[in-house]
Amino acid sequence: MYQFVRTLNDRQALLSKGNEHFIASYADVPFSGPEVLVFPATVTGEVTDWLEVDGGRGYGSLESFLAENVG
Repeated sequence: MYQFVRTLNDRQALLSKGNEHFIASYADVPFSGPEVLVFPATVTGEVTDWLEVDGGRGYGSLESFLAENVG
């Protein structure tokens, strides 16, 4: 489970797990639908690696991902 840190904008949230930080990013991808991908980030919300570590299709919004994965 992730911990919510703060909202960055209407499509991104900064999360933490232990001492690590992550960005959860929502996109509505043409021809494949909505998805939320999670990327490693700094404490200030800058992505450090664009290889996603979590998330995927099936989340209709950033809020639905947060509801299932933030504790």
